[in-house]
Amino acid sequence: MTLDCIKSGGWAFIVGVSPDAPQRRRLLELGLTRGALVRMCGHAAFGDPVWIYVRGGYLTMRKSQAAAILVRPALPLPGGGFAHETHLWQEAQG
Repeated sequence: MTLDCIKSGGWAFIVGVSPDAPQRRRLLELGLTRGALVRMCGHAAFGDPVWIYVRGGYLTMRKSQAAAILVRPALPLPGGGFAHETHLWQEAQG
């Protein structure tokens, strides 16, 4: 799944940035690195650009850039915070 597929208000963990991504280095410098929790704040009227929250700050980017960022949906935990599916599976296994 890629970041541009997350609905407004949704949360996800970044899995990685595609090696072919436009401005890949800049995206990594802005904190879009593996494991970062990101929130999709909204899309413009025609879907481009998108507005995200990551590492305590807001960013806007082109939809094509968001499509190059691989993510995993974040699942809310009962006591607050988030987990991804792999984390929950590992806890269930003991």
